[in-house]
Amino acid sequence: DIITGGITSMLLLLLYIQASSAVAAEKRDISFNESKDNKKNKKRKMSWFKFAFILHVLSWYMQIHPGHKIYEGVKPALMDSLGQAFGVAPMFAFLEGVWFMG
Repeated sequence: DIITGGITSMLLLLLYIQASSAVAAEKRDISFNESKDNKKNKKRKMSWFKFAFILHVLSWYMQIHPGHKIYEGVKPALMDSLGQAFGVAPMFAFLEGVWFMG
């Protein structure tokens, strides 16, 4: 479907722009903090990379263990076809969300 593909492309573009601006802001903050004389030993915020990594690992765990093993009782498609899991599954999940919304 060309409309759903267009919406997915726009969503991915917006996510890419937001991630790029977050990384640029974090690099700017790190270089600013390193250039200052840090005698106060300030507490640093969690970086976007650490947050994204933790969220990613938690999401994979929640999808595979409770989602497939406990709730559905089936083996995840990731174990059958890696290409299908990374190529088709995101579009399938998006279409399921669109179908759910009406």
